[in-house]
Amino acid sequence: MIDLRRLEAALRSDDSAAVASAFTGASEADRKQVRPFLRALQKERSEYWRTGRRPARPVGEFALDTARLATTPSAEGAASVLRGGDHPVRTQVILERRVSWLPKLLVLLTTVSVSAETGRAEVPWQVVDALLDRCGLSHLDTPDYALNYLRRQDPRLDAAAQLAVDPALPHLLLRALESDRLHDAVVADWVNPHAKGRERRWAEIAAAWAAWGALDRAELHRRVVAALIRGGMQPHLRVLVWILEELAPDPAELRPLLRDYLALLDSRQGFVAARALRSVRAMDAEEHLVAATLTDACARLLSRADTSLPQAALSWLRLLAAREPAAVSEVVRAATVGLGHPKRAVQEKALALIEHLGPVDDASSAEVAWALEGVDATVRGATVRASDLLPERPPLPACPPLEPVTSGDELVDLARRIASVEGRFGDDERLLNGVAAFGARLTREQRAELSQHRPGWGLTDLLIDGLTRPAPGLLGRLLGSVPGTRRNGITRGQGERADDVLAAVRAGTSAPLVSFPRDASGLVDPDAVIAGLERALSERRRVPATDLEVAWLRLPLNHSADLAPRIAAVGGPDAAWLSAQLGHMLEPPVLALQNVQRERGAGEEVRLRGSWPGARGRGGKVLASWGDLPALDRYDLSTQLPEVALFPTQRELLAAYLLRTVAFWMGDQTPALALLPHQQGPTGPVTATLLALGASSDQIPARAGAIDATLGLLARGQLTGDAAGAAWARLVPHHQVKLPRWHAHLRDVAGSSVAGNEYVWDVLRQVLALGLPTGLAKRAGAADLVGLAAEAALAIGAGGEVPGLDEVAERPGRSRIATEARRLRDVLRGGTGAG
Repeated sequence: MIDLRRLEAALRSDDSAAVASAFTGASEADRKQVRPFLRALQKERSEYWRTGRRPARPVGEFALDTARLATTPSAEGAASVLRGGDHPVRTQVILERRVSWLPKLLVLLTTVSVSAETGRAEVPWQVVDALLDRCGLSHLDTPDYALNYLRRQDPRLDAAAQLAVDPALPHLLLRALESDRLHDAVVADWVNPHAKGRERRWAEIAAAWAAWGALDRAELHRRVVAALIRGGMQPHLRVLVWILEELAPDPAELRPLLRDYLALLDSRQGFVAARALRSVRAMDAEEHLVAATLTDACARLLSRADTSLPQAALSWLRLLAAREPAAVSEVVRAATVGLGHPKRAVQEKALALIEHLGPVDDASSAEVAWALEGVDATVRGATVRASDLLPERPPLPACPPLEPVTSGDELVDLARRIASVEGRFGDDERLLNGVAAFGARLTREQRAELSQHRPGWGLTDLLIDGLTRPAPGLLGRLLGSVPGTRRNGITRGQGERADDVLAAVRAGTSAPLVSFPRDASGLVDPDAVIAGLERALSERRRVPATDLEVAWLRLPLNHSADLAPRIAAVGGPDAAWLSAQLGHMLEPPVLALQNVQRERGAGEEVRLRGSWPGARGRGGKVLASWGDLPALDRYDLSTQLPEVALFPTQRELLAAYLLRTVAFWMGDQTPALALLPHQQGPTGPVTATLLALGASSDQIPARAGAIDATLGLLARGQLTGDAAGAAWARLVPHHQVKLPRWHAHLRDVAGSSVAGNEYVWDVLRQVLALGLPTGLAKRAGAADLVGLAAEAALAIGAGGEVPGLDEVAERPGRSRIATEARRLRDVLRGGTGAG
């Protein structure tokens, strides 16, 4: 047992040695019992610093830290104390601990840490050396310790002197290469003036040791290249490159590592890739490499975003084509990668190389033609127009199918997949349909398995609980209607439909549903609705009221004029209600967009207001829950759109809720965005605003969904730049809009078709007309937009004037924005933009 009175006296007298002796011979269990006592003393000390009321005998800080070291349950706690000093006493304290985390403590102590107050936090070597002995380890057992051991050496000593001081230093250097902070051993240390200007000293020493045989030259070379492949911070990689430069391996030494050097061509650091390129070229000069290897290496370099290395790759390709005429087709394929480079100089050099090499095989020619579609028209030349290469409209992708559940076993499998977070789009709709059809016929085993697949959230839980648990009483029904209890994660309309379905299932019958959509768009097949009504009437059953209402909302707008009489001819109250609703078209909601200044931060944000007067007195519970357009200007889980749309003929209303989702960065509505072209209704300013904000979203899936929606609407001819341009222009001051993302989006649209070029020109014409006079030219990405406008205008032969363009084009100098403005002005005046 530890004498707490003796320990407290030592703590209040700030005697670390006495504290250490109090714990001598104590077991870990005894130390654990002291922790509450130490926490109380720590709280007393904190109160002293907070209130300023000094106790009669305050607890000493150093002594308290020593006690913490003797009782801490973790390596992190011990490391924080040991970095504080008082090593002779604390070394003995930590060596007496019988814990399993001492090796982890070694790693923590030998890892260099940086303090904002004091700069570099030094490693407590006295403790580390003793711990190494205690754990039976050596300096070579941790790269960080080896690294710091090198850092402690006198920078004034040369290679021979260092080797004389410690013959183990070469092996420590090899071990230190496995660290990711090699620069810590070579940078100018702020506490050591002799290290200034000697940053390359360890590279020189390593090369000298390798020359003398103190280091295996091949092993050093291999480890340096392996460290470069692992990567790391730029200073660390710079030191590794210095070692390679001092080592200067010849082609015979380089060839065994050819594959590694080829991998380094993909390095994010340009100086590493440049060093690898020089090494590969040295190997090729000494003995020619296979043409396929070289073209692959050049294609990797052409994929880099910088300029110098891609241009070097193109020069190398020209030499390769002259050396091996049989490989010209492979050279051309590699050069086409340069046509997609973001820098104009690389595009021009790649195109010049392709033209120089002349005709090639059909496959290579097709690749060149495809690559030219995305190249600036002024780079291609006036003789090649985008309209000659692009289709009239982009292709329309098929709408994903939605298949109903066909058995009880399939229903159980579907619930299992949803619960395992492997659900697919439309699974909620399929689950509801399956419960309605087979819920009353499930076996006891199937119900038991269903009860094990509750995800804990949303409609799936509600349906499974309804199948596997007793019906709720009055109190349960009241509690279930309270937000945040039973309705968590259930959108409006879903819960009402589920209640009707479960009521029928509990009564022992299947619920005849007629609203199951024909595909993921949400639209239903009118003939399938009529067949469902006839089947329900023949079986003397009623279609659930909410499902009948959803079927009405999902009927396509372009249905035949005789649909209402055909439904009325079925007979029965369900058919009568539906035919009456079809007698009067449901008017679309009235939506308005407004730009308002943000309450916090610069820029503006979009506020959406709306009403749906046409929904008053129509439909039932589902339309009533959405008719007041809830939460258009904020995000609420209950008003998140269902996966499969309940009103797929109201495209602007769907866009309004998706716009709210994108604006608040909540949820993933990418599939719903991509389905907009397959749904119906007018395409107005809300849809255009949604596409513009989606194109600038921080979420990559949202940007991809905006592209899919735009191309699909263009394919159907339901989106024009004239109508959408005003919405894009209104968003220029919006705080979420990033012009480089707009450029990437519009560039992809322009490359899809002639209609895409027309759309891009009409949008950018209005964006530039509003933005250039108000400071758009100062923003990042503005020059790219002006350049894209010039390409689109040239592709479709557009003309006219853009307000503010002349002022930007007449700026003195050769700034990018002025150059692109001159190009656009020349194109609009009938030129090619080449001047």
